[in-house]
Amino acid sequence: MQYMPVVLVVRTKEIRDDGSIIEIVVWELSEPPTPSTHRYKYRLYYGSAGVSRVRYDNERGKGDHRHIGDREEHYVFTTLEQLLEDFRRDVENWRQNMKAIIEVARKGSIFRTAAQQLANSRQGRTPDFRLSFESARSLFAELTPARLDLLDTLRRVGPCSIYALAKAAERNYSNVHTDVSRLEELGLIERSGDDAISVPFESVEILVPLAQVA
Repeated sequence: MQYMPVVLVVRTKEIRDDGSIIEIVVWELSEPPTPSTHRYKYRLYYGSAGVSRVRYDNERGKGDHRHIGDREEHYVFTTLEQLLEDFRRDVENWRQNMKAIIEVARKGSIFRTAAQQLANSRQGRTPDFRLSFESARSLFAELTPARLDLLDTLRRVGPCSIYALAKAAERNYSNVHTDVSRLEELGLIERSGDDAISVPFESVEILVPLAQVA
């Protein structure tokens, strides 16, 4: 039996201004990588600061599948063109849905939120990150104007060190370090393996319901 050599079909990478990376690599093999039934080996990646957001691959022994955030699911491969289109759509959907919703909510509302997100994920919808506080006072004690400005600055400059962020924000390093540590604890900042920090959201919404008229 004559085997064809491994052929590199696609290899391209894009670095965006917000620090995110898109990479597409496809090889054509002499035989299908079990249990896939086609002869392509592929890796399609979208992420930032070492955090994967969308990933398609078909590693040997596992087959065709994709990761959307923390969710992994089987992928039905048809053609390379369709693979690229599905990946493009998932990247765009993720970018449109990358939102943090910060709200005032009753104690215990986290369970209702989790149940709703679970139902949405089963419909293929990526959940927003939700952060709730019991009162507006506690919310704004944590999300001070200085910390909100810091999130905006970090989103604008992209993944960087705390030192670089302090310089971009024109603030004292020690104070920025304290704020970054707290924002990371709140889930609004991510840190990569090389210690770079980033904001994984396109936008942040703050919802404070007002008391209803009696």
